Amino acid sequence: MRVAATAAALALAALVGAAAATADSSPRCASWSLRAWGRPHPAIGPRTISWQYGFLNVGRQTCVIRGFPAVTMLDDSGRPMPTIVRRTGAPGYGPVQLITLRKGESAWFIVSYADETGYEYDFCPASARLRLTPPGDRHGVVLRGAQARIAPYGGTARHLRCGIVNVGPVHLYNPGSY
Repeated sequence: MRVAATAAALALAALVGAAAATADSSPRCASWSLRAWGRPHPAIGPRTISWQYGFLNVGRQTCVIRGFPAVTMLDDSGRPMPTIVRRTGAPGYGPVQLITLRKGESAWFIVSYADETGYEYDFCPASARLRLTPPGDRHGVVLRGAQARIAPYGGTARHLRCGIVNVGPVHLYNPGSY
């Protein structure tokens, strides 16, 4: 009995080790091998706007991605706008996971922010583009179009702070679960 249990434990350890080696042997997903996409997402809470953004692996090889992407608002000229990113693992955003992206697969994450409700006549500018940077990368993928036009509000009604976005960790995209 003891020999069978030891053999089963060794087989399980080998299987786990093989899975870890596969993930570890794949390079980290780099901006040059990704294409960004975005679409509306059901709101996380009241007076909140949410978007689902993601990275499509258009590279030739499998890569891994883990953690929180960076989000930078850009103006019409492509210059960075003030953006304050708050990483969140709150319910609805999900836990941090190691994601293996094969060619043609996508990873997604949620970006949410307060809408203009409650700020009376104060105004926050909207982005014209977004730079979405995968975790661990220094460059980003620029997203253009309506899905890149966001106007995040934040702070309090008395002390408005524009550009505050809540960002969740990346997850493997599964169209059937959305």
